[in-house]
Amino acid sequence: GMKAWVTKEVGKGKGLKLTNLLVAAKMNVMGSDAMKVGADLANRFGAELSVISVMESTRSPERSNLEGGPCSGWVESQIDRIRGFVDSELKNVGKVPKLVQVSSGNPGSLIPTFARQTGAELVVVGTHRSSGFESLLPGSSGEEIAEKAGVPVLAATREGSGPFRRILVAVDLSGHSQSLLDWASRLAWADESEVRVIHSERLLKRLGLGLTFRGDRTFRGPGWRRFMRLFWESDFPGHPQVILREGHPGRAVLREARSWDADLLVIGTGRFGLPFATRLGKTTKYLLRHSGRSILAVP
Repeated sequence: GMKAWVTKEVGKGKGLKLTNLLVAAKMNVMGSDAMKVGADLANRFGAELSVISVMESTRSPERSNLEGGPCSGWVESQIDRIRGFVDSELKNVGKVPKLVQVSSGNPGSLIPTFARQTGAELVVVGTHRSSGFESLLPGSSGEEIAEKAGVPVLAATREGSGPFRRILVAVDLSGHSQSLLDWASRLAWADESEVRVIHSERLLKRLGLGLTFRGDRTFRGPGWRRFMRLFWESDFPGHPQVILREGHPGRAVLREARSWDADLLVIGTGRFGLPFATRLGKTTKYLLRHSGRSILAVP
């Protein structure tokens, strides 16, 4: 497919700071990964860290009742086990949480609610590198969290616990791209990361938008020009690049992520149109389910 590069040089700058992170952790390997990644991020940014763990629903209504009942002793023991697990994992990475919350119910609803209550700027969850975003939590809770959180959700693999060396930002040329560039800038300055920005359009859509290719650098079209103004005004370390590709957006982004070995993929959640329209777009779902690497979903 078509490929073009746009590169700019920028001086030393400052990324925006993070002050409050929330880790959504289950008592398993993914929960351990999420807490390690969240603690590393909090330490790099000097941010406070809160943790929420949602107990799985059971067939016994008494067991899911945290207020008491015949099985209140069992519930209390489970809460103690979860809190012990959280304390142990965070002690291993040298981070003391500001708050630890244990709840019972639907993770897809409780985690976004708790994020709003605590004023979290970022929610961190764990995922398997092999199976992607679908393995975050039982059912479709992972995607539900991304839809409802109202703040970026970082689904991180264990490999993504250290500094992000290479950040790939997938944009659609809309005004929403500004949020993606801002978050990529935050993380890039914290870790002195290399940054690439990629946009891919199907051929028919590209022609419909009036984008044309001349030589190896010039593209025309209002959407492209608007985005390039955002890019030039953004502050990144090093020599950030823009790549324009032709073809299926999701597959083009994943090919670039794999060939460049990106540590982090930054994408939008696809919340276009009316303010209350919170469903994820098709390309967003494709990337969340198939990326197999750390991915930051920005609303």
